[in-house]
Amino acid sequence: MEKEVIKINEEELTEIVKNAIYENVIKPQQIDYIDISSLFNFDSIPDEELKAQYIDLAFVVSSSGYGGKFMGANGKILKEEATSTLSIEETRRQIQSKFHFKDWQFATQNGENGVRLVILYPGILRNTKLIKQAMSACGWSLAVKGYIVKNKMVWKAMSFDPIFQEDVSSEVRQYEYLYHWTPLYNYRLIAKEGLKPKSENSVFDYPDRLHLIKGNTPQDEVIAIGWQLCASNKRLKNNGDYVLLSINMSMVPSNTEIYYDPRYDCGYYTKVSIPSTAITPIFAYNFKKKQRINI
Repeated sequence: MEKEVIKINEEELTEIVKNAIYENVIKPQQIDYIDISSLFNFDSIPDEELKAQYIDLAFVVSSSGYGGKFMGANGKILKEEATSTLSIEETRRQIQSKFHFKDWQFATQNGENGVRLVILYPGILRNTKLIKQAMSACGWSLAVKGYIVKNKMVWKAMSFDPIFQEDVSSEVRQYEYLYHWTPLYNYRLIAKEGLKPKSENSVFDYPDRLHLIKGNTPQDEVIAIGWQLCASNKRLKNNGDYVLLSINMSMVPSNTEIYYDPRYDCGYYTKVSIPSTAITPIFAYNFKKKQRINI
């Protein structure tokens, strides 16, 4: 069977990159990442309750981080390094007992790859850091943030993805190939030792994992993901050169566990390495110069 490759000419690629930059860099800067008004109905919450909760959490949250342990009101210590993701119900109970949150400060978002838990909180003091730590202890990882001003009070929201997912490797095997972007400076080592899970890119806030792109992902989405990765790579040696790798699933060990990537609807991830024999470079591009390059 002829190997599947992404075929695209220079003119088409230039247009895709221009659109990707607008949709993933310029446009997000113009709007909040989270539409808080659609998730939390402020009109249904009395102004007095909003004000009371805001003032209360100025003291409760600022003092609850001391000591290093996530202790709930029920005396239970939350795990500092989660090995599983607690259910939404149990997570809410733990976070409410720690920070004295109300029911209206929680919301859920449904996506193609799972459910996100969104928490609304006063945008003061160390709230963001402490809530993020507590959610991580419950097995949830920060995805995106947003804010809104209500009655001269700044309310922030954080959306969290489950760190641990169910194995969907049997579903993944429907694709003959998966894809993975990497800086060109990594390719020589990858060609020798294969792809290894790591989390060095600021786009992600997860434990070590290897992010993969579904085999049927449209070209413009593949390019957009590559552009995001390049834009977030702050290393001095990042000159914009990236290479798209094709992963032959027939050459990936059958016992490899693969999971949904909650960040990208078109993505999967694995926590184990992929051998170099399964990897082939199929496309290279400089996202800073907006032109093809040779591998």
